[in-house]
Amino acid sequence: KKLSFGTQPVWLRPYRTTTLGTLKKVIDEARKRNLEFVTMMFHSSELMPGCSPYRNSDREVEALYVLLEEFFRLLHEYAIPSVTLSGAAQLIQELR
Repeated sequence: KKLSFGTQPVWLRPYRTTTLGTLKKVIDEARKRNLEFVTMMFHSSELMPGCSPYRNSDREVEALYVLLEEFFRLLHEYAIPSVTLSGAAQLIQELR
């Protein structure tokens, strides 16, 4: 299934059904468009079983950790650094 970058945003967000392939498609599209930043979002409560409707069990939380590890490995392969929101703001200021 092709990702749509039309009028609806495509989230770089690890839902239960999100695969590394989906995250890779978002990154590949961002690279094609020469975007300076992409933002990954998830709730910290998703890192604890049962604290979020998105991650109800130990197995689901472990799957998130595995997906994030694979994703950060992909970013490393692409030589894409991770920064905090504050770090991104500082980089933007430096570019101006």
